[in-house]
Amino acid sequence: MVAEWDYLMPDELLISIEKLVYGGDGLAHADGNTVFVPYVLPGEQVRATAKSKRKKLVWAKLLEVTSASAQREGATSTFPLRNNYG
Repeated sequence: MVAEWDYLMPDELLISIEKLVYGGDGLAHADGNTVFVPYVLPGEQVRATAKSKRKKLVWAKLLEVTSASAQREGATSTFPLRNNYG
């Protein structure tokens, strides 16, 4: 049996980040859904994969920044994210 999720969203998304929302995630829209992606800036084009979905809200994982924002300084699009606190 194929879940409804498989018909609604592709595994990989190519999206444009519109703005940042409370908590710091980037907001985008894809296929009638609102998508939240961490570690992005407004105006960036990114490749992301959907992690979870509730109704028309999708939480995604950043795979690559394909077109960086002018606000991004000195950072590459592929760098390890780690917790330096404890």
